[in-house]
Amino acid sequence: MRNRNLLLTSLLTLLAALSVHAQTGSLRTSIPFAFTAAGKQFPAGQYDIARDPGGQTIKVASADGKNSVMVMILTRTAGAIHNTPADAHVVFDKVGETFTLSALWYPGTDGYMLHTMKGQHEHKVLDVPVK
Repeated sequence: MRNRNLLLTSLLTLLAALSVHAQTGSLRTSIPFAFTAAGKQFPAGQYDIARDPGGQTIKVASADGKNSVMVMILTRTAGAIHNTPADAHVVFDKVGETFTLSALWYPGTDGYMLHTMKGQHEHKVLDVPVK
């Protein structure tokens, strides 16, 4: 019985932590290529991506704090294709060797469309484990 209570308490703690993470909408990821966000160029590297509390923008900032930009959220999108409990998805539109941040999905929520690409392009999806 004690092991069962411990397991239940651990599970509830994990769920609470995931809930807080989903509410704050903050994650750190390594982006292995140069990219553009809101018209600004960024080199490959570690980035913090965070949804603002008002839900109108996404902040993209280099882990060292030297480069950042606020990206307007164009619309929310259904999370079904990218919604997983274990990781977030950061999506880039790729034309040739140019990558543009286009969408973001946090675990257990709908997605955020940040950019639309006209014409032919590919999608590059980065899976970001939630800790």
